[in-house]
Amino acid sequence: MSLHVGLNEVSAADYEGWTGPLAACEFDAHDMAAIAQAQGMKSTLLITKKATRAHLLAALRKVVTSSS
Repeated sequence: MSLHVGLNEVSAADYEGWTGPLAACEFDAHDMAAIAQAQGMKSTLLITKKATRAHLLAALRKVVTSSS
């Protein structure tokens, strides 16, 4: 299993007004997920809007419970 997170921006409210504008993090996460899938791994992809704390923790819990 693999988990890939790509954030092209962050919440300005949580970072003193800075939005963290980045250009390629989502693309990198997609590329790494494709590599993992090509190797037979089940991958989870969380990008900017879906990469919330709640979604990340849920994905981590799923990885942990499926591997035990």
